Amino acid sequence: LKTINAALSLKSDDTGSFSTIDLLVLDRRQRQAAVWKYGAAPTYIKRHGTVRRLTGSALPAGLQEVQSVPAPLRFPVEPETFLLMVSDGVVDAAEDEWLQNLLAGWEGSDPQRLVSLVMAESRSRVGLRDDSSALCLYLPQATREV
Repeated sequence: LKTINAALSLKSDDTGSFSTIDLLVLDRRQRQAAVWKYGAAPTYIKRHGTVRRLTGSALPAGLQEVQSVPAPLRFPVEPETFLLMVSDGVVDAAEDEWLQNLLAGWEGSDPQRLVSLVMAESRSRVGLRDDSSALCLYLPQATREV
């Protein structure tokens, strides 16, 4: 992360380059996860009917101090948990209540269906004003040990 930030900072001096970074590291054995966010949209953790929203306060990479790395957001992960990461083209962090409600009420177990639903709802609400992407990881009840 330091290297990417430093490279973008150097390029930023010449061209104004910067990028959001949203990095998830999952340790299935320890049932722990960590997310690093440089200016990225919120990440959502859904387990049953509960939704937790994770946000970072760091600026996009290239706009941070060169040696600065935002502190990771660490959290436990249990079976039957969804981790949803979206770009800011899918949802505005200030107006994401619709997404939190959609996640809380969704009863399925297929992460691809959830992503398709999120993307369709986002398109109907905001159109395609910006690049839009979503990634969903589902940890099923019966997980094999790594």
